[in-house]
Amino acid sequence: DNSFIFDDEGNFKSNIGFGAYYHRSNIYFGLSIPWFIENENFNIQRHLFGIFGGIINFSEFFKLKPSVLMKYTTGAPFGYDFSTIMLFKDTFWIGPQIRSTFAGVLPRSKFGGGLGIITGINLNKNISLGYSFNTSSLGKYINVNHSTHEIMMRFDLIPTINTMLRSPRIF
Repeated sequence: DNSFIFDDEGNFKSNIGFGAYYHRSNIYFGLSIPWFIENENFNIQRHLFGIFGGIINFSEFFKLKPSVLMKYTTGAPFGYDFSTIMLFKDTFWIGPQIRSTFAGVLPRSKFGGGLGIITGINLNKNISLGYSFNTSSLGKYINVNHSTHEIMMRFDLIPTINTMLRSPRIF
């Protein structure tokens, strides 16, 4: 496990990370560097992650929740994950997802690119159910063997507090 690294002599090799996060009622952004110290023996490189998202209220029935995750490490293309969720009556949500690099804006499986869709329903303020489909095969046909299907359930034990944002995904 790369979380617990020991050198050849059995000595523990520590590391340090950094993260900052800021949010308001309709926007959030953050920066993270999980590993500052690189280690070639254990293939640990410094990664930089940035997040940005928000909510756009078009009406009391329709909201748009765009978000982007940007990622960078030396020797790899500068990449991004973008999604936008359309929320109807604070109950039903659906939206597209895309993962690619800034060099080739459209997804290419060579660099782990892909397309997806996410959908779900908020049963009440504490329980949500969802489904996500993603594929990394973007040739002539979508290859189900290179795709993922996810079923999600969110259950909050703590009631929502208006002044506290527990997750950037949930406003």
